[in-house]
Amino acid sequence: MSETFGSDAPDISEKQEEVSTSQIGGAPRQTLSPEAPPEDVAAFWAELGKPDTADGYELSPGDSATGYDIDLSDWFRQAAHDANMPANMAKSLHDAFRDHMAAQADRYWQAIAQKRDESEAILRRDWGAGFEGRMQDARRAIERFGGQSLKDTLNDTGLGDHPLLVRTFADMGRLLAGNGGGIPTDEAAAGTPTAVPANATQAQRQILRLRSNADFMAAYGDRTHPNHAIAQDQMDELYALAYPAAAVRQ
Repeated sequence: MSETFGSDAPDISEKQEEVSTSQIGGAPRQTLSPEAPPEDVAAFWAELGKPDTADGYELSPGDSATGYDIDLSDWFRQAAHDANMPANMAKSLHDAFRDHMAAQADRYWQAIAQKRDESEAILRRDWGAGFEGRMQDARRAIERFGGQSLKDTLNDTGLGDHPLLVRTFADMGRLLAGNGGGIPTDEAAAGTPTAVPANATQAQRQILRLRSNADFMAAYGDRTHPNHAIAQDQMDELYALAYPAAAVRQ
């Protein structure tokens, strides 16, 4: 077989080496020996596009800079530099991640706004004309018990829009007003008096005012009304104070 081809036959191993180290129609590919000195390693990555320092990566917050985390951007620069990442590759990865996070943030705040609207619709349905007054009760109770730190927590977590918590704070505000807590309520907006009468005469006057209030009587007279139980309890308490001997509702 060797005589057939003769000594001038090409060395197949040499051809394989050429293919593995060359690009078609281009220069040989760069390789880096594991034993290369540090200066050769640095030159190798620099030629591929790695900047000299982490600050050399040009990263932008994009069109929507709101919420852009500068500290995270600085961390990414250093991590990319430690990983020998070329500048164009680092920028592409950074921009893709930035846009993804911005889209996630938009979806989050849209969901928060939707829940807020749904909560308000529920409370307006339940409280009717008394909505503004009851909301004022809730705000004043929050101010009294937690101040700005509590308001910030409720706003940041979205819990301040939960109907159950809003109702709870509204009831707390009403109780404080009735027990001398120094938190008045907007009776005109609420449509119902909220202070606890000091004597039978005051209780009788409150009963008359409630009976002349169309919104209150709508809830009081309709067992299916969402505020019927509240109106019923309020009237029961007033009658017990107004007519302690009989304790019977007229």
